[in-house]
Amino acid sequence: MPGPPSDDAHGGPAHSWHRRVWVLSAAGAFAGHLACVVGSLGRRREPWLWFVVVRPDGTKESAFEDYGSFWEERPGGRSEGWCTADELDAGYLDHHGQETSRRSRVLGRRWATVVPGAACRYDATLLGPGSARKRWAELGLVDGDF
Repeated sequence: MPGPPSDDAHGGPAHSWHRRVWVLSAAGAFAGHLACVVGSLGRRREPWLWFVVVRPDGTKESAFEDYGSFWEERPGGRSEGWCTADELDAGYLDHHGQETSRRSRVLGRRWATVVPGAACRYDATLLGPGSARKRWAELGLVDGDF
């Protein structure tokens, strides 16, 4: 879970990533949305990007993270290590298909395991700020989803 966004994180190059929303498609078919929040990491309060995929049926998948150092110079303002951010800047997301839950019983206890779907490359189209705010509300996203 990310720490609370710091003023530095929201004032620096990562600011534009906070509450971004992308439309995902695979083989030309709508596949859901990807949402992002910016948290902070460590003493330097480095930006820490968290993402959630929301499937067409409204299912919110497990959050995943992307972090590096926005403070080191590189084209785009990021250092190496920002794999998801680099993919999204290029218009795609390498992720997995819809998660499923597998239930089992071990030593009399019930366990649920999240199983990711097969690897998939999605086309990712960034929504503009106004559309992103509207879609964020429609999807029912809250900070606790990240």
